[in-house]
Amino acid sequence: MRIDSSPTPGAGTTIVPHDGQRARVCAELYGFFAAALEYPDRELLALVRSGAVAARVRTLLETVHPALAASIDDAALGDAGSGDELAIEYTRLFDACGGGAPACCLNSSAGRGDARMAVLEELVRFYNHFGLTAADTPANELPDYLGTLLEFMYFLCEREAECREEGEDSGDFVRAQHDFLARHLAGWIPALHEDLKRHAAPRYYRELSRLGAAFVAEEAGRHAPTVR
Repeated sequence: MRIDSSPTPGAGTTIVPHDGQRARVCAELYGFFAAALEYPDRELLALVRSGAVAARVRTLLETVHPALAASIDDAALGDAGSGDELAIEYTRLFDACGGGAPACCLNSSAGRGDARMAVLEELVRFYNHFGLTAADTPANELPDYLGTLLEFMYFLCEREAECREEGEDSGDFVRAQHDFLARHLAGWIPALHEDLKRHAAPRYYRELSRLGAAFVAEEAGRHAPTVR
């Protein structure tokens, strides 16, 4: 789980990190959003209620997107409800009931009809190009599962950071981030956020999806002018 209360260099201050450090912080942010949207087991619920979830995302965003960090609703990110309420809501929103589709599907190609297979095939090609296979993800997760998409962005940012720190060309990983954001995340996460609002999701999920959509939009915009 990529949520803890450990400090990130520059926490609590507004800094301009060098490119390698910035890529590594972005990797941590993608990993954070993947972990924060997992099924809320006892460990995650404790982190939510303790304020660790809100503190972690604030620390990371202050380094790379301070204006977005300033917009965080700490109360929403600390609201796990009472008892197992958040877990019950997770099941209501994200798990298919009675064989039907979930209210808010965490698979990006859901509802794409005949285009769905093409999306899945493109994602597999993305992963395979960088040496990743289905064996690197849980057996029950399709290539378009949100956690898988975010973990792939984590991987690309980590590889970018390693290249920059070792003085190697990071262009392939930067271009892949731009393409992947544009094709698979930048348009879908805002739609997921709207779905969560429409289905009266707990404010924890609405705030996570709002922050995730805003972060992805900022990163997509930052890459676009310079990537080619």
